[in-house]
Amino acid sequence: MNEPANPSQHGGSQTGFIGFFDLLGYKEFIRNNQLKEVVQKVRDILLECQRSQKRNEAMEYLFDRDICEHVIFSDTILIYSNTTSEPSATLFTSFCAILVNGLFWEGFPVRGALAAGEFFVESKQGSISLAGAPIVEAHEVEECLDFAGCVVAPSAEPFLKQKCFPYDVPIKGFQKQRLFALNALSYSDDDREISRQIVLDKFGAHNKRIGVEVLPKINNTIIFLEACKREIAS
Repeated sequence: MNEPANPSQHGGSQTGFIGFFDLLGYKEFIRNNQLKEVVQKVRDILLECQRSQKRNEAMEYLFDRDICEHVIFSDTILIYSNTTSEPSATLFTSFCAILVNGLFWEGFPVRGALAAGEFFVESKQGSISLAGAPIVEAHEVEECLDFAGCVVAPSAEPFLKQKCFPYDVPIKGFQKQRLFALNALSYSDDDREISRQIVLDKFGAHNKRIGVEVLPKINNTIIFLEACKREIAS
């Protein structure tokens, strides 16, 4: 039986997942590093996400049918899939978790949000056009976060909440909101220690200056990662 063509390879509306991620401390990175460095590093990590899942026999089948693709623009990484099926939800969640974890350990903490719905995508002559409500929703949710981590936007909760855990997420303005958070640590076999110094080092990696205004975000990230560890142990 022939599989349906992936619409993102041509153009048109599709219903799938959107992951919207912003690199934290990007302005400081640009001031003190070559732009090519971060783009290449992010690309390398995205390729490793794909390799990690292809090495997993359970994921190999999905890569032929349920597709995770990406776009990098300045300090933003956009991940999108072509369905909201259960297999696609598994693939998409795993892909985003490996991305968040990989970027953190390479010294690029990110904040992000996952949304779902109909959006337009067109790939033509080497350029990709994306537009739609879930992209806007994911961006609005992630830009309010006051920590390095990833949460599930309301539109994606019916599909992804079972793959995440409820958490009182720190929001800018010293507020908190109960959301489902992605436990990126649970998708890694790496049992590296999480400490205040390690988190400080990752936020300050690549000659990024850590100002006093960043300290609340760092403290919130430490608390969140400790909660992720507890969630894994429970």
